[in-house]
Amino acid sequence: MWDGIMPASSRSPHPRRNNRSTTRATLAAHRAAARRGPQETGRLDWARRVELGTVVVAAVVAVGGLWYTNVQAQQANEQMRQANEQALKADAQAKADLSLATEGQVTERYTAAVENLGHDKVDVRLGGIYGLQRIMKDSPRDQPTIGNILAAYVRTNASKPPAKGQELPADVDAAAFMVLGTRDRKHDGDFRLDLRDARLPRLQAADFPEDESGVDLSVGMAQN
Repeated sequence: MWDGIMPASSRSPHPRRNNRSTTRATLAAHRAAARRGPQETGRLDWARRVELGTVVVAAVVAVGGLWYTNVQAQQANEQMRQANEQALKADAQAKADLSLATEGQVTERYTAAVENLGHDKVDVRLGGIYGLQRIMKDSPRDQPTIGNILAAYVRTNASKPPAKGQELPADVDAAAFMVLGTRDRKHDGDFRLDLRDARLPRLQAADFPEDESGVDLSVGMAQN
């Protein structure tokens, strides 16, 4: 019958020794954990540093990329601006060259037409008169000069009335009525038609405005 007393053979022979062993193991475990703690902390800090460094590098790369893109865009804009300036200069130069060429052509045409006014053949003189008319249309700023030349031509070649039964010379008639009488007066500038000494038998008041300064219609119309 069990009396609650453990047999002497089942009792731990060295209970104090076992307790000491347990205590020693626990202390060793704590010490090992204490030693591993700084190492683990160091590893964690290193991982964070690596991650932070990666973020910083990525940010620097991104900023560098933006800066490079901005520089490229500025260079492209500058190149485009320079190209536009060169294109504008080239266009202006081309227009200037064209203007000079046109001016040169007008001058040559003007000189040839004026020379034709003194030719012996009436057909050549007519060609000169109509050539001057064409120049007036192509270069309105030259109309005052051409108007004065043709008016002087009419006065010189119609200073006397034609003989009885004869008509006004074709070149004079063309200069007076076909060119001077039909010109676009908007481009007259300071030009005032002067036919005071011309004898134009078929001249009518409707051929030239009565309010034009320097026009004397009474002489020519008196011959009708």
